[in-house]
Amino acid sequence: MLKNAYKTYKMAPLPLLEENFAVLLMKNAERILKQAKKSLKEAIKRHKKGESININEASTML
Repeated sequence: MLKNAYKTYKMAPLPLLEENFAVLLMKNAERILKQAKKSLKEAIKRHKKGESININEASTML
């Protein structure tokens, strides 16, 4: 993916670059939010079972 982004950077005019970069940032943010929701759901399940939640483990999932 980074190679494609780099090729786009080398070949694209500036407005297109900014647009592509914004799209990449949005996709990355969506992925992070999706993973955070998944991690939170897992932590809630563990808490309901009476298990302890390892903060480091949860943060590395993000």
